[in-house]
Amino acid sequence: MLWFREDDVVARAGAEVVAQAAEFADAVSVMVSAGEIVSNVGYDDDFDVRVTGANGRLVGECSCGKRPEEFCVHCVAAVLMALDVASPPDPEELMRRVEAVGSRRKLSGANYEPWATAAFHVINDLDISSEYHPALVRPAYQRLMWQVAHTSVYFDSHEAYDTLLDVGERIVEGLARACENEPADPRELGRWTADLLVSLPDVQTPIHVHEFYETLDDATRSAYGERLAELQRALPVISADYDEPMSQAERRERIRRLREEYTLSCEPSTDELVAFYAEDVTDPMRDVSIAKALQSAGRLAEVIDRLECADPQPPGGDAVLAKLYSATGRHQEAARLWLTAFLRYPSRYSYNGLLAAAAPIDAVEYAKLRAFEHVAGLGDAHKIVWLLVELDELERAWTAAWKSSLSADVVARLAEILAERRGPDAVPLLAHGARTAIDQRSDYPLAARLLVTLRQLHQRIGQNFTPGFAHFTASYDHREELMRALRRAGL
Repeated sequence: MLWFREDDVVARAGAEVVAQAAEFADAVSVMVSAGEIVSNVGYDDDFDVRVTGANGRLVGECSCGKRPEEFCVHCVAAVLMALDVASPPDPEELMRRVEAVGSRRKLSGANYEPWATAAFHVINDLDISSEYHPALVRPAYQRLMWQVAHTSVYFDSHEAYDTLLDVGERIVEGLARACENEPADPRELGRWTADLLVSLPDVQTPIHVHEFYETLDDATRSAYGERLAELQRALPVISADYDEPMSQAERRERIRRLREEYTLSCEPSTDELVAFYAEDVTDPMRDVSIAKALQSAGRLAEVIDRLECADPQPPGGDAVLAKLYSATGRHQEAARLWLTAFLRYPSRYSYNGLLAAAAPIDAVEYAKLRAFEHVAGLGDAHKIVWLLVELDELERAWTAAWKSSLSADVVARLAEILAERRGPDAVPLLAHGARTAIDQRSDYPLAARLLVTLRQLHQRIGQNFTPGFAHFTASYDHREELMRALRRAGL
């Protein structure tokens, strides 16, 4: 599908367009089968156009409604298209226009329209020549894709972004079509694609290069994979205690990710996959990746041996090894490893792993005891309470908050969490908390906040709050300050 604006067609054709078209009837005729040019041309609408060359004259038929003898602008566009493809394009002129489109490195709502218009005009001309002169226009397509892929997009308009996505899709489709019409050198195209993907900025761009990668044949993909390996080998070797510059570390990670995607797409054997992960000595996760590859093949003994010998232990290696211990019936070793992980860095993940590993050996209570001893030893009451909340030990967190005399804001937030997670089971805790706030703290605003949360909980679970509240106020109606706090809270 070719796209033209009608005013563009007129501007290109000039006042004598019909005469010029007739003059080049012979050139047009050699481009068509059975003496006909058939093309869809339009901007807001599609038109069916048929132009016939005979006896040195052109006759046009178009679905726009004009009579054949009028030779409408859509017929003119079809003829000009045929004249364009009849002769090779000027590569230098095409590249100059491509470079002009790529002169912007940032697109926003203020400048995207002229940029998109210029891009579409270049793409239209590339599309015209793509079928007949693909070798000439392919470098221009590649340069245009490179430039657009490195163009940052900064605006929120969906309409504008859809236009830019259309630009990107047209470029991807056009380059793929040019490569299909006349295959490029696989090594050159594969290496170019690898360089493009590695160099892409971490910003929003209109080009989805992976869609072009999907069109590559096997030979080109092989060259792509070789180029990624070459780029990885070119990176400096680093030691475990060396911090890379951010740009270099990001490049290393991107190449590693692209190589992994390529390797997995080749459906490697387990041993090939293990060899691939093992070759990158700078990857702190390589032992975990190898372990997962071996585990998927059911080679658990090898996985355990590898992780037990790993030095240093890779991030997440303890968790993988502990799960393998459990899977092979070594529950005591699994529980011990999870406990070590929890003591090193307390988290809900390691806590749940500890309890799950302790269950088969009836050691859940002992595991909890050890875990809570460690938590209590942290010293910071605020930190202890919120760690207990993370572990979903809400009742312990509630008790610890009162015992440590934490602020009313902390207690009120805990009450909300209790009501949300525990539902009906939280009712007695919140009621007791309100009484404690009065009897032990004389904190009437806190008592009112807890009662508001309790009323909301009763409403959510479908219970009547009024009888209990009436009994509560009857017990404390002599405390005028409390009654004022309840009224201010809307109770």
